[in-house]
Amino acid sequence: MEKQTLIFIPIPAAGHHASMVEMATRLLHHNPIFSATILHIPFHDFPLPSSSTSNPNNLSFHELPHLEPPQPNPNETYSVYVSLLVQLYKPHVKEAISALSGDVLVIDFFATTLIDVADELGIPTYIYCTSNAAMLAVMLHLPILDEEIHQDFEELEQDLIQVPGLPLISPRSLPESIASKKMQSYAWYLYHGRRFLEARGIIVNTFIELEHATLRSLSKRITNIYSIGPILSMQKRENYRHECMKWLDEQPEKSVVFLCFGSRGRFGEEQVKEMAGGIERSGKRFLWVMKGLEGMLPEGFEERNRKNGVVWKESVPQVEVLSHRAVGGFVTHCGWNSVMESLWFGVPMMTWPLYAEQHMNAWLMVKEWGVGVELRVERAGGVVIKKEEIENGVRCLMEESNVRVRVMEMKSVCRSAVNDGGSSFASFEGLVKDMFLVKARLKSRRGEQLHVIKGLE
Repeated sequence: MEKQTLIFIPIPAAGHHASMVEMATRLLHHNPIFSATILHIPFHDFPLPSSSTSNPNNLSFHELPHLEPPQPNPNETYSVYVSLLVQLYKPHVKEAISALSGDVLVIDFFATTLIDVADELGIPTYIYCTSNAAMLAVMLHLPILDEEIHQDFEELEQDLIQVPGLPLISPRSLPESIASKKMQSYAWYLYHGRRFLEARGIIVNTFIELEHATLRSLSKRITNIYSIGPILSMQKRENYRHECMKWLDEQPEKSVVFLCFGSRGRFGEEQVKEMAGGIERSGKRFLWVMKGLEGMLPEGFEERNRKNGVVWKESVPQVEVLSHRAVGGFVTHCGWNSVMESLWFGVPMMTWPLYAEQHMNAWLMVKEWGVGVELRVERAGGVVIKKEEIENGVRCLMEESNVRVRVMEMKSVCRSAVNDGGSSFASFEGLVKDMFLVKARLKSRRGEQLHVIKGLE
């Protein structure tokens, strides 16, 4: 049977890239007739990933040419920069897809400008939403909200926003990129939301049991929507075990609170000192992971807590840490990959959202899904959370039985979803069938065109 070539284009952001590579890998394991190429957009602090021994043989990486990137705007969010960056690469993406004879294009949900390329080449586009269905619902509904609401969302103090498929949501919980209509990011979110409807299908890293109402609502506007999550990258380096794991081995079961805020998580010195104070006052064992802490911790903090905790000033293998029996709670920035990983391993979370859609994720985790303990975090910059609040949050995280029970329920549910017979497995099967269907239609159409041309001769 003829191979079907899938082209994947993630954006240069760690969480987006890893999730798309894992999704491509799952497709290839599912059916060997697929081959896949990841087109890598060069970025100064995001090099081309090295091929892993766990990657299938029919998965390859192709680096696009280096171009002069757009000038970053410190007053705008990363979504603006990456949308402009992807736009620059349109001719090079077209050239690469043509050279690789790509049959299907799968793009990140911030790369919708590339739908133009697929249309020019006559191939279908699928959009991969590395976040949740709630994020997709907000972006899809934003053009309607833009016409109905003339104020900036950040100006709506008491109002609640209605998004189909979601409970009434506070404007403060919406993604930071759409807080003000004056921001370029707002315009880009509008653009992407409008273009979602042009895709052949939308793939979402979630599962029906978690976001049933949202997915049901989305299916009324999107004919082909595939909830195939959790998509998790479980790759481990062979013959290597991080040093922090040895410390965890020595700790009692579910006794350690793990604090980690993603690759972009940073805090000022005042907040770091309050965080340290809260952790210390809680009396809980801890593994605190954060870069850039040099000279910011309270004097003597590490020495005083040497028996009780570890401060790690470089990245650690998060999946391995969350899977360890000693970890009993996770203080997280609420990035979607982190939420999915925590649910997969049944680890309750305390919410400390920082940017992007993380405030919305935190709201859902606490108010709707019951899998998180709330730490009240103001979106406004410069607001420092005091050590007393952090202490109370950590204690609740490690002792709150209702959240722990709910997380263990979701652990079972999300694992069942991806197994044979589960909701995500069935959705994944539907995606594969649709990809074969569009390939057959494309071949048929090309054959008809060829027949017409020959008839003219």
